[in-house]
Amino acid sequence: MRRESPIVPEDKAERPLLIWEREGARRVTFEVWPERPITIGRDQSSTVVIDSAFVSKSHAVIRYVAGQYQVEDLKSANGTRVNGQPIAMSVLAPGDVLEVGDQRFVFREKTTGRSGAAGEAAAASGGLHKNTKLMLTAIGSLGLFGVLFSLMAPSSAPTDPASGRATEARAEAPAAPAGPAPAVDPNAAAVKEVLEHAQQAGVKPVDALFDEGNIALEAGRMREAAQLFAAVLARDPKNDAAVRRLDEAKTRWVRAIADHVAEAERAYNELRLNDAMLEWGQVAQLTDDNDPRHKAALAGIERAQKQMAR
Repeated sequence: MRRESPIVPEDKAERPLLIWEREGARRVTFEVWPERPITIGRDQSSTVVIDSAFVSKSHAVIRYVAGQYQVEDLKSANGTRVNGQPIAMSVLAPGDVLEVGDQRFVFREKTTGRSGAAGEAAAASGGLHKNTKLMLTAIGSLGLFGVLFSLMAPSSAPTDPASGRATEARAEAPAAPAGPAPAVDPNAAAVKEVLEHAQQAGVKPVDALFDEGNIALEAGRMREAAQLFAAVLARDPKNDAAVRRLDEAKTRWVRAIADHVAEAERAYNELRLNDAMLEWGQVAQLTDDNDPRHKAALAGIERAQKQMAR
């Protein structure tokens, strides 16, 4: 029987936590980063992917705005609730219960330095799964922090009072070419972190990497999942399950890139420039610097920024 993935010690939590309390299954814990939104929905490109008929394709999003975390319902069919109350948008406080369709989450403050019952509750969440340092480095190098902050500003495109549609002439969006999944690094930061935790917990490295890869894939973190499964195969080349999961991660990775590209182009053509920049930012995170789609995404962001400045 495969062991559970190692639990990250509570003193490792450096940011607030979003704990998905799945009925009949182990909890999944996400670290909430102020630098990037957390999207929740049925779509495979979401940060938190939920396979439920009660959850919309794009159901809700959590953002860091003006020093506080906010959750927004994205006009979902079954609604979003905070502490049992339906919301369109609400500020999240530590201990709040967030319900997305039929799924339950708990928002917790960081657990660094805590002990006792509070620390045990955080540890019981099933571990802390950080976003890869590679992604954050990419965001910083691309200057996308400014793009994310600009999302708080409304689009400057004028509208026709009768139709509500943008009256400015639509420009052609720069297209990003299709391509394969970017190269996978089996020695990435996410892999090293799992190996460190496995050593502390006395878990076999291959087991820990495989389990964490499954969690990352389930959560929609395709790049991280591919890195973890590649690391499994680097240690156990005949692991057929890891081969299949790596192929699945790469397939979903390519599809997520294509979906973000398509949505960015659609948003740009509809003059939803903030949305277009966010989608192109996702493309930039999911691709390598030398990937034509990465360069096209940067060009798209620059084009949208110039359009907003007119």
